Amino acid sequence: MNGGGMNLSNPADVVGAAHGLLELRANWDGEGSERVDIAAWSQAVSFTLRVQGRLSGRTAKPRFGVGSEGSVDVHWRGERGELLINFPSRAKGAPKYYGDNTEGGKIYGLLSVTSATEIARWVGRFCTKTSN
Repeated sequence: MNGGGMNLSNPADVVGAAHGLLELRANWDGEGSERVDIAAWSQAVSFTLRVQGRLSGRTAKPRFGVGSEGSVDVHWRGERGELLINFPSRAKGAPKYYGDNTEGGKIYGLLSVTSATEIARWVGRFCTKTSN
């Protein structure tokens, strides 16, 4: 759902990249899906802004997507690894993250107040842009 040419270290571009999720109505996929939960969306954008503020320009841009039951996914994929964070809809638990890399390393857990630094380190190390 990200547009080309966006600078996702710019807060307006992060919000813009995720905004399309809010336009999806219930059953947008024809299979009974729920609308994106505004609280999940807000939490995903806020956390992504904190992470992106700690990254360099060589890092892959995050992709925003719809998860199950109105949740929001934020996904970084680069040359040496990837990381996915799922922000569940209200009262469905804490956001969870999982990443793996080409060295066999894994990172996973529940987000906490200090997670942005850990997530930014992982993304900055393993999720650099793929060469074209």
